[in-house]
Amino acid sequence: MNKRLKVSLLVIAVMLVAGTFYGIYVARNNYIEKLLAQYPTYGDPPYMERGMIPDVQVLVEYSDVVIVGQVNKSVDKYTVTFEGNKATPEGALEEKSRSMGNEPNRTEFITTQIKVLDVLAGSLEGEEILITRSCEFDGYQPELIPGEKMVFFLRKGSGVHEGKYLPVDNLCGYIYITSDDKIVPVVKEDKYRKYVGISLNSFKKQIGSFKK
Repeated sequence: MNKRLKVSLLVIAVMLVAGTFYGIYVARNNYIEKLLAQYPTYGDPPYMERGMIPDVQVLVEYSDVVIVGQVNKSVDKYTVTFEGNKATPEGALEEKSRSMGNEPNRTEFITTQIKVLDVLAGSLEGEEILITRSCEFDGYQPELIPGEKMVFFLRKGSGVHEGKYLPVDNLCGYIYITSDDKIVPVVKEDKYRKYVGISLNSFKKQIGSFKK
């Protein structure tokens, strides 16, 4: 085999390999866009400014428990009145506002019953838990639709939220699970795109590597 023929065959082989990888890349991106079109994604409210969206490892580190859960039903709504610490600027401002006859700052919360299907990090007793969420973020956090499965990153509630769990982050604290057990992050952020469409089992292994 002469040298020119060898070079030609090598070029053809390289082109075939490159074409195969490009085809895989295109198919992967098309699959991602298809999933993202089926599941709504969210961003922070315009009045919120934060320098960086936490990644999955940070969510695990700040969570008391990470679960795979299925939404059962909304249970109740309750209103919490802000009781600020007078020693803080926010608390002092709230106190001054009340002294001027203004209504206290109140936030409505809604509680949803969740069936626990698997515990990925932390510990949990019982097959059902209650998750409470601030209605202030409606439109900027996913709806919890009965029957839907999701990954939840949660912290234990205290005070008026005792006995309940809250999302560790109102935006990033949820991940959709498709009918064929693939995952779709809720947040619009490039660092989460790599998780779109991977299997739930693969994601579980990553969560396991992040455990405290």
